[in-house]
Amino acid sequence: MTKKVIIILSLFSLPLQTQATQITREDIGNRVQTANSYFDAGDYQQAVDTYLALIDGGHINGHLFYNLGVAYYHMQRLGEAMAAFLAARRYIPRDADVAFNINYLQGQLSDRLSAEVMDNFLNLVNYISSYISAKETSIFSLILLALGLILVTVFMFRRQLIFIFKLGILLVILAIILAILNHTKIHLARQWGAIKNAATAVRSGANPNSVVLFKLNTGAPLAIIKHANTYLKIELSDGRQGWVEASSVASFL
Repeated sequence: MTKKVIIILSLFSLPLQTQATQITREDIGNRVQTANSYFDAGDYQQAVDTYLALIDGGHINGHLFYNLGVAYYHMQRLGEAMAAFLAARRYIPRDADVAFNINYLQGQLSDRLSAEVMDNFLNLVNYISSYISAKETSIFSLILLALGLILVTVFMFRRQLIFIFKLGILLVILAIILAILNHTKIHLARQWGAIKNAATAVRSGANPNSVVLFKLNTGAPLAIIKHANTYLKIELSDGRQGWVEASSVASFL
């Protein structure tokens, strides 16, 4: 288990603004430092509470989720740790520590499940975009679109430069393709979570009287398909589906 606690705050984490005051980046940085100090002192519960307060306040980024997962791991709360690392993966998909810790946790679990689902189309989209986050893809698409439009505009004044026009159209097309892939990933990507409690019943329906199909143990990764009252419909990497009580699942957006 990688024990590093990352202090860097993402540049894309926006400050929370209220009617009374605006929290500055310096304030956020100080809170992160405070949480890391709790962690270094071995007070993991205080570290978790501080990280969660930042996340609940809208300061969401992969590094905070990563730190949260490491703190949960030291508290032996493997379900919450797995859920936090899976949330970190959503925002920093190329991070080696996140990938290592997910794999490390999977090796410690009694349920031999992976943090992927057997959906060929979704897996293809995830594979194409697995090395770049949704925000980075959006920025790259806008850059390509801007460059393409600039080249097309240049051609309007220098019509003999036909290759400029063709290159501009190509960049615009690439920008549109990337935007479509990004939109598909955002809207088809499932929310991930993990089981918090041992011997959690997975039922055939969203009520306590439904048949128990099988049971899952602490830390088992799962994809959330649907919400229904106090139950969640889940899917596992081996294709099994069922309903579990929402209170038995740890999940972060």
